[in-house]
Amino acid sequence: MKGKTKLREVFRLKFEHHLSERKIAQSCNISRSTVKDYLARLSVSELTWPLPESIDEHTLEQHCSPSNHHQAGTSRLSLTGVKFIRHCGTLV
Repeated sequence: MKGKTKLREVFRLKFEHHLSERKIAQSCNISRSTVKDYLARLSVSELTWPLPESIDEHTLEQHCSPSNHHQAGTSRLSLTGVKFIRHCGTLV
């Protein structure tokens, strides 16, 4: 199974079959940390499961690329920090 198709397979096994990260890793012959990384990429992307039928492997890879993940993750952390500051009223 190629890397690009593993993204879709990891998502399918997680959301359609509700498998654990360990079981998904075994099924796809990848590490658990890779499964966690793929799921984290999906969570910060604009995609939801089930994926649109029109999305091809190239587009899926673009949405879930590490550079998009880093940028979105940074943005999410910044917003979380702002909410924390508003809640506590101070900057730590």
